[in-house]
Amino acid sequence: MKMLNYLKLIAFILFIPLLLLNCNSSNSDKDKSSASTIEILTVNLDEKQELSDKNHLDSLKLIRLETNKECLIGSIDKIEIIEDRIYILDKFKSRSLFCFNLKGQFQFKIHRQGRGPGEFILPEEFTVSKNQISIYDNFRKLKINYDINGNYIDETKMIVSIRNVVQLDSGIALVKPNISYLNSENDYNLLVTDTNIGKVLNRYIPGVTRGESIFSVNKAFARHGDHYLFTYGFNDTIYTFESNSLKPLYVVDFGENKIPLKLAKSEAKEIDEAFFNSGQNYIGWLNDISENDDYITCSYTSFSIKGENNFILYSKESNELYNFSQIYYYKDSFKIYPPLSVYNNKFVSIVARDFENKSSSDLLPSGMDNPAIALYSIKRGL
Repeated sequence: MKMLNYLKLIAFILFIPLLLLNCNSSNSDKDKSSASTIEILTVNLDEKQELSDKNHLDSLKLIRLETNKECLIGSIDKIEIIEDRIYILDKFKSRSLFCFNLKGQFQFKIHRQGRGPGEFILPEEFTVSKNQISIYDNFRKLKINYDINGNYIDETKMIVSIRNVVQLDSGIALVKPNISYLNSENDYNLLVTDTNIGKVLNRYIPGVTRGESIFSVNKAFARHGDHYLFTYGFNDTIYTFESNSLKPLYVVDFGENKIPLKLAKSEAKEIDEAFFNSGQNYIGWLNDISENDDYITCSYTSFSIKGENNFILYSKESNELYNFSQIYYYKDSFKIYPPLSVYNNKFVSIVARDFENKSSSDLLPSGMDNPAIALYSIKRGL
Protein backbone atom coordinates (compact mmCIF):
# COMPACT_ATOMS: atom_id res chain seq x y z
CA MET A 1 0.00 0.00 0.00
CA LYS A 2 2.84 2.33 0.93
CA MET A 3 4.61 1.40 -2.29
CA LEU A 4 1.46 2.21 -4.32
CA ASN A 5 1.12 5.64 -2.72
CA TYR A 6 4.82 6.26 -3.33
CA LEU A 7 4.44 5.46 -7.05
CA LYS A 8 1.42 7.77 -7.30
CA LEU A 9 3.44 10.59 -5.74
CA ILE A 10 6.29 10.11 -8.22
CA ALA A 11 3.84 10.06 -11.14
CA PHE A 12 2.22 13.30 -9.92
CA ILE A 13 5.61 15.01 -9.55
CA LEU A 14 6.56 13.98 -13.09
CA PHE A 15 3.20 15.20 -14.40
CA ILE A 16 3.55 18.76 -13.00
CA PRO A 17 6.18 19.98 -15.56
CA LEU A 18 4.04 18.66 -18.40
CA LEU A 19 1.03 20.46 -16.99
CA LEU A 20 2.97 23.71 -16.63
CA LEU A 21 4.41 23.35 -20.12
CA ASN A 22 0.93 22.85 -21.54
CA CYS A 23 -0.39 25.88 -19.62
CA ASN A 24 2.50 28.03 -20.79
CA SER A 25 1.96 26.86 -24.33
CA SER A 26 -1.74 27.73 -24.09
CA ASN A 27 -0.97 31.19 -22.71
CA SER A 28 1.65 31.72 -25.40
CA ASP A 29 -0.82 30.72 -28.09
CA LYS A 30 -3.39 33.05 -26.54
CA ASP A 31 -0.90 35.93 -26.56
CA LYS A 32 -0.01 35.20 -30.17
CA SER A 33 -3.68 35.05 -31.07
CA SER A 34 -4.29 38.36 -29.32
CA ALA A 35 -1.33 40.00 -31.05
CA SER A 36 -2.45 38.69 -34.44
CA THR A 37 -5.75 40.55 -34.12
CA ILE A 38 -3.91 43.87 -34.63
CA GLU A 39 -4.16 44.49 -38.37
CA ILE A 40 -1.54 46.52 -40.25
CA LEU A 41 -3.12 48.96 -42.73
CA THR A 42 -0.41 49.96 -45.21
CA VAL A 43 -1.01 53.29 -46.96
CA ASN A 44 0.40 53.63 -50.47
CA LEU A 45 0.97 57.38 -50.81
CA ASP A 46 1.76 56.97 -54.52
CA GLU A 47 -1.74 55.69 -55.26
CA LYS A 48 -4.43 58.23 -54.53
CA GLN A 49 -7.97 57.89 -55.73
CA GLU A 50 -10.92 60.23 -56.11
CA LEU A 51 -14.29 59.40 -54.61
CA SER A 52 -17.09 60.75 -56.81
CA ASP A 53 -20.50 60.14 -58.31
CA LYS A 54 -18.62 58.62 -61.26
CA ASN A 55 -17.54 55.67 -59.15
CA HIS A 56 -18.54 54.81 -55.59
CA LEU A 57 -20.23 57.92 -54.19
CA ASP A 58 -23.93 57.16 -53.82
CA SER A 59 -27.26 58.51 -52.52
CA LEU A 60 -25.96 62.03 -51.96
CA LYS A 61 -28.27 64.47 -50.20
CA LEU A 62 -27.50 68.16 -49.65
CA ILE A 63 -28.75 70.13 -46.67
CA ARG A 64 -28.26 73.84 -47.12
CA LEU A 65 -28.03 75.51 -43.72
CA GLU A 66 -30.14 78.60 -43.17
CA THR A 67 -28.25 81.88 -43.02
CA ASN A 68 -29.31 84.86 -40.93
CA LYS A 69 -27.61 87.20 -38.45
CA GLU A 70 -28.47 84.87 -35.56
CA CYS A 71 -26.79 81.78 -36.98
CA LEU A 72 -23.69 82.81 -38.93
CA ILE A 73 -21.12 80.04 -38.53
CA GLY A 74 -17.47 81.08 -38.61
CA SER A 75 -15.99 77.57 -38.74
CA ILE A 76 -17.17 74.03 -38.15
CA ASP A 77 -15.02 72.35 -35.51
CA LYS A 78 -17.43 69.49 -34.84
CA ILE A 79 -20.69 68.32 -36.38
CA GLU A 80 -23.05 65.62 -35.14
CA ILE A 81 -26.54 64.69 -36.31
CA ILE A 82 -28.49 63.28 -33.36
CA GLU A 83 -32.20 62.44 -33.41
CA ASP A 84 -32.92 64.50 -36.53
CA ARG A 85 -31.01 67.55 -35.31
CA ILE A 86 -27.77 68.95 -36.69
CA TYR A 87 -25.42 70.23 -33.98
CA ILE A 88 -22.45 72.34 -35.06
CA LEU A 89 -19.73 73.66 -32.77
CA ASP A 90 -17.88 76.84 -33.79
CA LYS A 91 -15.21 76.85 -31.12
CA PHE A 92 -13.17 79.97 -31.85
CA LYS A 93 -14.96 82.45 -34.13
CA SER A 94 -18.53 82.75 -32.89
CA ARG A 95 -17.85 80.52 -29.85
CA SER A 96 -21.30 78.99 -30.16
CA LEU A 97 -23.13 75.71 -30.49
CA PHE A 98 -25.72 75.85 -33.29
CA CYS A 99 -28.72 73.61 -33.79
CA PHE A 100 -30.51 73.09 -37.15
CA ASN A 101 -33.17 70.62 -38.22
CA LEU A 102 -32.69 68.18 -41.09
CA LYS A 103 -34.14 70.71 -43.52
CA GLY A 104 -31.34 73.09 -42.57
CA GLN A 105 -33.65 75.45 -40.68
CA PHE A 106 -32.05 77.21 -37.73
CA GLN A 107 -33.50 76.17 -34.36
CA PHE A 108 -31.37 77.83 -31.68
CA LYS A 109 -27.82 78.44 -30.54
CA ILE A 110 -26.05 78.38 -27.20
CA HIS A 111 -23.90 81.49 -27.03
CA ARG A 112 -23.35 82.56 -23.46
CA GLN A 113 -19.98 84.25 -23.09
CA GLY A 114 -18.90 85.07 -19.56
CA ARG A 115 -18.14 83.67 -16.14
CA GLY A 116 -21.64 83.46 -14.67
CA PRO A 117 -23.97 80.46 -14.33
CA GLY A 118 -24.47 78.77 -17.69
CA GLU A 119 -21.75 80.87 -19.31
CA PHE A 120 -18.44 79.78 -20.82
CA ILE A 121 -15.19 81.31 -22.05
CA LEU A 122 -14.34 78.79 -24.77
CA PRO A 123 -16.62 75.87 -25.79
CA GLU A 124 -13.97 73.19 -26.27
CA GLU A 125 -16.42 70.30 -26.80
CA PHE A 126 -20.07 69.29 -26.63
CA THR A 127 -22.09 66.12 -26.15
CA VAL A 128 -25.79 65.34 -26.48
CA SER A 129 -27.13 62.48 -24.39
CA LYS A 130 -30.27 61.62 -22.42
CA ASN A 131 -32.12 64.76 -23.52
CA GLN A 132 -29.27 66.92 -22.30
CA ILE A 133 -26.72 69.08 -24.09
CA SER A 134 -23.39 69.56 -22.35
CA ILE A 135 -20.70 72.11 -23.23
CA TYR A 136 -17.19 71.69 -21.82
CA ASP A 137 -15.28 74.86 -20.95
CA ASN A 138 -11.56 74.25 -20.36
CA PHE A 139 -10.89 77.79 -19.16
CA ARG A 140 -13.25 77.44 -16.23
CA LYS A 141 -12.91 73.64 -16.13
CA LEU A 142 -16.68 73.24 -16.16
CA LYS A 143 -19.18 70.83 -17.69
CA ILE A 144 -22.22 73.03 -18.33
CA ASN A 145 -25.56 71.30 -18.87
CA TYR A 146 -28.58 72.54 -20.83
CA ASP A 147 -31.89 70.96 -21.74
CA ILE A 148 -32.53 69.76 -25.26
CA ASN A 149 -33.68 73.26 -26.28
CA GLY A 150 -30.60 75.03 -24.94
CA ASN A 151 -31.95 76.22 -21.58
CA TYR A 152 -29.43 76.21 -18.73
CA ILE A 153 -29.78 73.46 -16.10
CA ASP A 154 -26.63 73.29 -13.99
CA GLU A 155 -22.86 72.92 -14.12
CA THR A 156 -20.20 70.79 -12.45
CA LYS A 157 -16.45 71.10 -11.94
CA MET A 158 -14.23 68.83 -14.06
CA ILE A 159 -11.16 67.18 -12.60
CA VAL A 160 -9.29 67.55 -15.92
CA SER A 161 -9.38 69.80 -18.96
CA ILE A 162 -10.43 67.96 -22.09
CA ARG A 163 -9.69 67.85 -25.78
CA ASN A 164 -12.36 65.33 -26.80
CA VAL A 165 -15.06 63.55 -24.83
CA VAL A 166 -17.89 61.06 -25.39
CA GLN A 167 -20.60 60.04 -22.94
CA LEU A 168 -21.36 56.30 -22.86
CA ASP A 169 -24.79 54.86 -22.14
CA SER A 170 -23.26 52.87 -19.27
CA GLY A 171 -22.74 56.05 -17.23
CA ILE A 172 -19.07 56.72 -17.90
CA ALA A 173 -17.19 59.15 -20.14
CA LEU A 174 -14.15 58.69 -22.37
CA VAL A 175 -11.84 61.70 -22.26
CA LYS A 176 -8.86 62.76 -24.37
CA PRO A 177 -7.11 65.20 -21.97
CA ASN A 178 -5.37 68.35 -23.16
CA ILE A 179 -1.81 69.56 -22.66
CA SER A 180 -2.35 70.86 -19.13
CA TYR A 181 -1.83 67.41 -17.64
CA LEU A 182 1.67 66.69 -18.91
CA ASN A 183 3.87 65.17 -16.20
CA SER A 184 0.98 64.66 -13.78
CA GLU A 185 -0.90 61.61 -12.55
CA ASN A 186 -3.33 62.11 -15.43
CA ASP A 187 -0.62 62.26 -18.09
CA TYR A 188 -2.45 59.68 -20.21
CA ASN A 189 -3.90 59.77 -23.71
CA LEU A 190 -7.23 58.29 -22.62
CA LEU A 191 -9.06 58.67 -19.32
CA VAL A 192 -12.23 56.88 -18.27
CA THR A 193 -14.24 59.09 -15.90
CA ASP A 194 -17.69 59.45 -14.44
CA THR A 195 -20.26 61.36 -16.51
CA ASN A 196 -19.40 64.68 -14.84
CA ILE A 197 -15.65 64.18 -15.42
CA GLY A 198 -15.26 64.63 -11.69
CA LYS A 199 -13.51 61.34 -10.96
CA VAL A 200 -10.96 59.36 -12.98
CA LEU A 201 -11.88 55.66 -13.03
CA ASN A 202 -9.19 54.31 -15.35
CA ARG A 203 -6.21 55.46 -17.41
CA TYR A 204 -4.82 54.19 -20.73
CA ILE A 205 -1.70 54.87 -22.86
CA PRO A 206 0.63 56.84 -20.58
CA GLY A 207 3.02 59.62 -21.56
CA VAL A 208 1.32 62.42 -23.49
CA THR A 209 4.09 64.33 -25.28
CA ARG A 210 3.98 68.01 -26.08
CA GLY A 211 3.82 67.18 -29.77
CA GLU A 212 0.89 64.82 -29.30
CA SER A 213 -1.02 67.51 -27.47
CA ILE A 214 -0.23 70.33 -29.91
CA PHE A 215 -1.21 68.21 -32.89
CA SER A 216 -4.18 66.59 -31.23
CA VAL A 217 -7.05 65.33 -33.32
CA ASN A 218 -10.28 67.17 -34.06
CA LYS A 219 -12.38 64.09 -33.39
CA ALA A 220 -10.74 61.30 -31.42
CA PHE A 221 -13.77 59.00 -31.04
CA ALA A 222 -16.25 57.27 -33.32
CA ARG A 223 -19.19 55.25 -32.05
CA HIS A 224 -20.57 52.26 -33.88
CA GLY A 225 -22.84 49.72 -32.26
CA ASP A 226 -21.56 48.80 -28.81
CA HIS A 227 -17.98 50.02 -29.23
CA TYR A 228 -15.98 53.22 -29.76
CA LEU A 229 -12.94 53.70 -31.95
CA PHE A 230 -10.20 55.94 -30.55
CA THR A 231 -7.07 57.55 -31.96
CA TYR A 232 -4.93 60.53 -30.99
CA GLY A 233 -2.22 62.94 -32.18
CA PHE A 234 1.18 61.69 -33.40
CA ASN A 235 -0.27 58.22 -33.30
CA ASP A 236 -0.59 55.49 -35.91
CA THR A 237 -2.83 53.13 -33.95
CA ILE A 238 -6.63 52.92 -33.93
CA TYR A 239 -8.02 51.40 -30.73
CA THR A 240 -11.41 50.02 -29.83
CA PHE A 241 -13.07 50.55 -26.46
CA GLU A 242 -15.68 47.93 -25.66
CA SER A 243 -16.71 45.90 -22.62
CA ASN A 244 -15.02 48.56 -20.47
CA SER A 245 -11.55 47.90 -21.87
CA LEU A 246 -9.26 49.35 -24.54
CA LYS A 247 -7.33 47.31 -27.09
CA PRO A 248 -5.41 48.16 -30.28
CA LEU A 249 -7.23 47.21 -33.45
CA TYR A 250 -5.36 48.67 -36.44
CA VAL A 251 -1.94 50.20 -37.07
CA VAL A 252 -1.88 52.64 -40.00
CA ASP A 253 1.51 52.28 -41.67
CA PHE A 254 2.81 55.35 -43.55
CA GLY A 255 6.26 53.78 -44.03
CA GLU A 256 9.18 56.20 -44.11
CA ASN A 257 6.74 59.12 -43.96
CA LYS A 258 5.72 58.35 -40.41
CA ILE A 259 6.57 61.17 -38.00
CA PRO A 260 9.53 60.08 -35.83
CA LEU A 261 8.83 59.72 -32.13
CA LYS A 262 11.71 62.07 -31.34
CA LEU A 263 9.75 64.89 -32.96
CA ALA A 264 6.77 64.13 -30.77
CA LYS A 265 9.02 64.53 -27.75
CA SER A 266 10.50 67.82 -28.96
CA GLU A 267 9.60 71.33 -27.86
CA ALA A 268 7.03 73.18 -29.94
CA LYS A 269 9.59 75.33 -31.81
CA GLU A 270 11.63 72.27 -32.74
CA ILE A 271 8.50 70.55 -33.98
CA ASP A 272 7.60 73.47 -36.23
CA GLU A 273 11.11 73.64 -37.70
CA ALA A 274 11.28 69.89 -38.22
CA PHE A 275 7.91 69.73 -39.98
CA PHE A 276 7.76 72.81 -42.11
CA ASN A 277 11.43 73.30 -42.99
CA SER A 278 12.16 69.71 -43.88
CA GLY A 279 12.04 68.17 -47.32
CA GLN A 280 10.59 65.01 -45.82
CA ASN A 281 6.94 64.43 -46.64
CA TYR A 282 5.85 63.70 -43.09
CA ILE A 283 2.33 62.40 -42.60
CA GLY A 284 0.56 64.00 -39.68
CA TRP A 285 -1.86 62.74 -37.12
CA LEU A 286 -5.01 60.74 -37.82
CA ASN A 287 -8.16 62.76 -37.17
CA ASP A 288 -11.92 62.87 -37.68
CA ILE A 289 -12.35 59.12 -37.36
CA SER A 290 -15.75 57.75 -38.40
CA GLU A 291 -17.31 54.31 -38.78
CA ASN A 292 -20.47 52.84 -40.30
CA ASP A 293 -21.57 49.28 -41.10
CA ASP A 294 -19.19 48.94 -44.04
CA TYR A 295 -16.25 51.28 -43.59
CA ILE A 296 -13.89 53.07 -41.24
CA THR A 297 -12.58 56.41 -42.46
CA CYS A 298 -9.90 58.69 -41.10
CA SER A 299 -8.33 61.92 -42.38
CA TYR A 300 -4.61 62.57 -42.30
CA THR A 301 -2.34 65.52 -43.04
CA SER A 302 0.55 65.58 -45.49
CA PHE A 303 2.75 68.51 -44.53
CA SER A 304 4.40 68.99 -47.92
CA ILE A 305 1.26 68.76 -50.04
CA LYS A 306 -1.27 71.59 -50.09
CA GLY A 307 -4.77 71.69 -51.45
CA GLU A 308 -5.62 68.03 -50.93
CA ASN A 309 -8.05 66.56 -48.42
CA ASN A 310 -6.40 63.24 -47.80
CA PHE A 311 -8.24 60.43 -46.08
CA ILE A 312 -8.14 56.67 -45.88
CA LEU A 313 -11.09 54.31 -46.20
CA TYR A 314 -10.95 50.80 -44.78
CA SER A 315 -13.44 48.20 -46.00
CA LYS A 316 -14.52 45.88 -43.19
CA GLU A 317 -15.89 43.45 -45.77
CA SER A 318 -12.76 43.02 -47.93
CA ASN A 319 -10.11 44.20 -45.42
CA GLU A 320 -8.81 46.52 -48.13
CA LEU A 321 -7.48 50.04 -47.52
CA TYR A 322 -8.04 52.90 -49.98
CA ASN A 323 -6.25 56.23 -50.10
CA PHE A 324 -8.26 59.23 -51.33
CA SER A 325 -7.21 62.80 -52.07
CA GLN A 326 -10.65 64.32 -52.62
CA ILE A 327 -14.39 63.80 -52.90
CA TYR A 328 -16.04 65.36 -55.94
CA TYR A 329 -19.63 65.58 -57.16
CA TYR A 330 -19.38 66.03 -60.92
CA LYS A 331 -23.09 66.36 -61.60
CA ASP A 332 -23.14 69.84 -60.08
CA SER A 333 -19.37 70.43 -59.96
CA PHE A 334 -18.53 70.82 -56.29
CA LYS A 335 -16.11 69.29 -53.84
CA ILE A 336 -16.85 67.73 -50.50
CA TYR A 337 -14.53 67.56 -47.50
CA PRO A 338 -13.69 64.18 -45.89
CA PRO A 339 -16.25 62.60 -43.53
CA LEU A 340 -16.71 64.14 -40.08
CA SER A 341 -19.34 61.82 -38.62
CA VAL A 342 -22.03 59.26 -39.47
CA TYR A 343 -25.82 59.54 -39.42
CA ASN A 344 -28.13 56.61 -40.23
CA ASN A 345 -25.16 54.79 -41.73
CA LYS A 346 -24.45 57.69 -44.10
CA PHE A 347 -21.30 59.78 -43.92
CA VAL A 348 -21.63 63.45 -43.01
CA SER A 349 -19.35 66.02 -44.67
CA ILE A 350 -19.13 69.74 -45.31
CA VAL A 351 -19.42 70.97 -48.89
CA ALA A 352 -16.44 73.09 -49.96
CA ARG A 353 -17.31 76.74 -50.60
CA ASP A 354 -14.99 77.03 -53.61
CA PHE A 355 -17.29 75.21 -56.03
CA GLU A 356 -16.47 75.66 -59.69
CA ASN A 357 -19.73 75.63 -61.61
CA LYS A 358 -21.91 78.75 -61.31
CA SER A 359 -24.94 76.73 -62.34
CA SER A 360 -24.79 75.01 -58.98
CA SER A 361 -25.24 78.30 -57.07
CA ASP A 362 -28.89 77.47 -56.47
CA LEU A 363 -27.77 74.37 -54.60
CA LEU A 364 -24.76 75.69 -52.74
CA PRO A 365 -24.13 78.71 -50.51
CA SER A 366 -22.08 81.71 -51.48
CA GLY A 367 -18.91 82.62 -49.63
CA MET A 368 -20.92 84.75 -47.21
CA ASP A 369 -23.52 82.09 -46.41
CA ASN A 370 -23.47 79.15 -44.07
CA PRO A 371 -22.11 76.00 -45.71
CA ALA A 372 -24.09 73.05 -47.03
CA ILE A 373 -23.99 69.62 -45.43
CA ALA A 374 -23.62 66.47 -47.55
CA LEU A 375 -25.04 63.10 -46.49
CA TYR A 376 -23.96 60.20 -48.70
CA SER A 377 -23.22 56.51 -48.93
CA ILE A 378 -20.19 54.76 -50.32
CA LYS A 379 -21.02 51.68 -52.36
CA ARG A 380 -19.85 48.35 -51.06
CA GLY A 381 -17.20 46.41 -52.94
CA LEU A 382 -14.79 49.13 -53.93
